[in-house]
Amino acid sequence: QLAACCGAMSLSGPMSVLPSPEFFEYGATLCSTFFCLSPAVQMLQVYNTKGASLGTVNPENMILLFFNSSLWLIWGLFLPMPPAVAPNVIGILAGAFYLILCWGYAWLGEFPSPRWGRRALLGTIGAVLLNIALASYASLSAQTAQHVGNLAMVICICLFAAPLSVLGQVVKDKNSELLPTAQCGMQFLNCLFWSTVGFNQGALQLIVCNGMGLMLATVQLGLIAIYPAG
Repeated sequence: QLAACCGAMSLSGPMSVLPSPEFFEYGATLCSTFFCLSPAVQMLQVYNTKGASLGTVNPENMILLFFNSSLWLIWGLFLPMPPAVAPNVIGILAGAFYLILCWGYAWLGEFPSPRWGRRALLGTIGAVLLNIALASYASLSAQTAQHVGNLAMVICICLFAAPLSVLGQVVKDKNSELLPTAQCGMQFLNCLFWSTVGFNQGALQLIVCNGMGLMLATVQLGLIAIYPAG
């Protein structure tokens, strides 16, 4: 089905061809999946070090990943916007797994991290409670679903900008260890595809948040190139 989609091209002039809108929807779904799975690299490090590397995991990033996927799923279900549903189901499951793993090592591990303290706990609980309340609100009408979509746009920008919270430390240490390379790279591709889907669907929320995300990913990848981890 994906191969057929890739083969479907719309002509724009005698010498130029553009991929069909379905190509970008499939590509966006695939990129979203890999973006949501990219923190697994850090989770593997936490597991292999038995929690010693938990301090390198930004709790804001994990909470926002879970909350962001939840909001887009709510928006996609109740608006409706079908292309937004499947990748965000994966995002919710992945985000929940990352939070459970990190909190497990924060509470039961031998290397507790101050980053995973009271503030992060309140953020995690708040994200879960807000998801329940906003799902109920979005189910009232398409208009209320749009309101949740507008909030999702803001949270999505915060998610894309979350790695920049360590910007000062990266520049000070001249070391990009705190910037998740895999996640920043997938953010770039993810935002590129979803921006295109937004233009094709006329969805302002997708255009704004992914346009911002594309610029933020470029900054993050630039810092990784300038200050290699090590």
